Amino acid sequence: MEPTSGPVAAACVAVFLAVHFRMMGPEIWRAFTEYLQMFQPKPQDSVEEVAMKKRIEEGLLEVRQKNYILSARLFVHLMAGTLLLLLKISVQTPIRENWLSLLLPSMVYLQHLLVGSGLLQPGRSQVRRYALMNYFEFAAILVLDRALQVPDSVITEKFVLANRFVLSMVFMDTQLTAGGQLLFFLGNVGLNWYSGGPSLGMNLFEELQLWSATVGLSAILEFLVCARLRAALDAAQHEALLGSVQRILRGVCDGAVLLDDEHRVQGTA
Repeated sequence: MEPTSGPVAAACVAVFLAVHFRMMGPEIWRAFTEYLQMFQPKPQDSVEEVAMKKRIEEGLLEVRQKNYILSARLFVHLMAGTLLLLLKISVQTPIRENWLSLLLPSMVYLQHLLVGSGLLQPGRSQVRRYALMNYFEFAAILVLDRALQVPDSVITEKFVLANRFVLSMVFMDTQLTAGGQLLFFLGNVGLNWYSGGPSLGMNLFEELQLWSATVGLSAILEFLVCARLRAALDAAQHEALLGSVQRILRGVCDGAVLLDDEHRVQGTA
């Protein structure tokens, strides 16, 4: 290493951090203050706001239910392909590790098959239980496959990574995602430590980044769905209020027209 490479690298890091915090400092501070406000006592919501939050929660549960059923109809075919490949490997190389590696993917396939075919119809409140089952199943698949050291395994890093992001997107439950992704986090860190892989610090950093990405993705999707539901409910309330006012006016007036903010006629008189 050149003698000047250390100071140059330190200067580059300092410049990079200065630019980063100069551009994103206000956003970091805003997020930090909002996080602190979560622990402060909040004024009691009005009756209307409580009712609105309840309707948004019901709508979010319905979206999660539909997402899960649609994903089960799709991923049952993908899991069928994975099972066929695992079965082919087990027949060609009939060792105990290969046959054991079929067990947990078969459970995932069976769950998708029952839900996708309509034999099981999970209710809105039951979707979280199925999500927990999926998280435990895929985390167990990861741990079992690495522990058995299956030769020519199809349970690759890409397979596990893809399923981690799929689970985050399908269920859109930030609290559940934080806990479920923690199973993968602990599993990967434990397996890396046990097998003597890369340094523990680097492995923790990589897993923390992946955990943050999956949880953040789930939080963004949940926020967007809730915002859309609130906008739809607000619009429905506005239309209902407007319709009731128009009915009253029709009873006491010869005619009524609806004007916008610029006094232009909207709709038919």
